[in-house]
Amino acid sequence: MNSMKPKVIITRPESTDGPLSSALRRNSLVPLHAATFAFVPVEDAPTGKEIEDFDWAVWTSANTVDVVKPAPSAATKHVAVGKATASALEKLGITPTLVGCGSSMDIANLIVPQVPAKAKLVYCRSAVADASFPSRLRSAGIDVTERIAYCIGPASSESLLQALEKGAQAIAFASPSAVTGFASIIRHDRELWAQNSGIIIASIGSTTSSALRNHLRSADIVATQPTFPSLAATIARRLEANKRLTPTAQQKET
Repeated sequence: MNSMKPKVIITRPESTDGPLSSALRRNSLVPLHAATFAFVPVEDAPTGKEIEDFDWAVWTSANTVDVVKPAPSAATKHVAVGKATASALEKLGITPTLVGCGSSMDIANLIVPQVPAKAKLVYCRSAVADASFPSRLRSAGIDVTERIAYCIGPASSESLLQALEKGAQAIAFASPSAVTGFASIIRHDRELWAQNSGIIIASIGSTTSSALRNHLRSADIVATQPTFPSLAATIARRLEANKRLTPTAQQKET
């Protein structure tokens, strides 16, 4: 039965019941797991207890939340880069004070009017997160402490090459790290990528779309909201539209 459903390659590291995989299946799509990068923990990652020493905590991804595991505290207000990150905080019993639309500069613009000058703020991020974000806050007089929760490492090319060979109709990118990892892998197998150049490239949002333009090509579709359910639904709509157009195209050829 699954063989008749469209296949979508997932480039982020997640389990078979992960958030994007689950969202794709809810839209009658088959996820093919082919992580193009890996999360690598760091020894001096902040602990949940340390976060309580700050007035505000900023979270750039759900994975950062999962690594640090902050605890609810009346003394600390939390900011999430987007809805997926907010959901990760809520699972720990934390309701974020501010939720952005998926980019670090968006939440910077939200934070500056809300956070008093000299407030102590911790910026929990990956090693490759946006470096311009803390500068924007410091220029407004906010005391920013940066803490790295994890690094990004390379992933094996085997799963991606196998997924491409299975004839996927779309490939989903949910972060710039997934894009750069993908570009690095296909650099060593350009022929296989050329054979799959017609695959639909789907982006979760503006930051990922920018990385795609820089490293691969422009996204064919972008999620209406920077969330996994929206990304899955956007892919499903595009594939369904393509399916409806196919018979017409075939009639014109005959």
